[in-house]
Amino acid sequence: MRRWRWPTVVVLGAYAAVSLAVGARHALAPGQSQDLAPVYMAARLWLHGADPYRAHSDEEWRRATGACEVPAAKVERAYSTPYAPIAVVGLAGLSGAEWQTAKAWWLIVNLGLAVYVPWLIRRLWCAHLQPAPTAALFAVWFGGMGLRVGLANGQH
Repeated sequence: MRRWRWPTVVVLGAYAAVSLAVGARHALAPGQSQDLAPVYMAARLWLHGADPYRAHSDEEWRRATGACEVPAAKVERAYSTPYAPIAVVGLAGLSGAEWQTAKAWWLIVNLGLAVYVPWLIRRLWCAHLQPAPTAALFAVWFGGMGLRVGLANGQH
């Protein structure tokens, strides 16, 4: 059974790499990041002194924020309706960037958190694991990234 340990980890690792690539591609696709878009748009309005809780047409939003592009993700007109003010404040720095740049930074943050979660699990509860099971834990975790919308929507 031991002879299959590392080949299994390699296969899981390859699947994880493909999954991460697919997840990253989806995260940067024009119509993705629908969870990020409303908060980004509201934060950008707030950053430019406009009311983030009032509905704005795409043209009003563009004019109020000085943005070149409106996020292509389908968003509600009252951008931050489901979000607490702390979410808007938390994304204020990111909302200063144009939409595609903000999505790229959001992906980087989510990739960092995606690495941190299994590392933390291993450190807190599975410190006794040997290298092969540890690698398998990470590979299974990352293998699910492409299946979930974690990287595209920022679920971490």
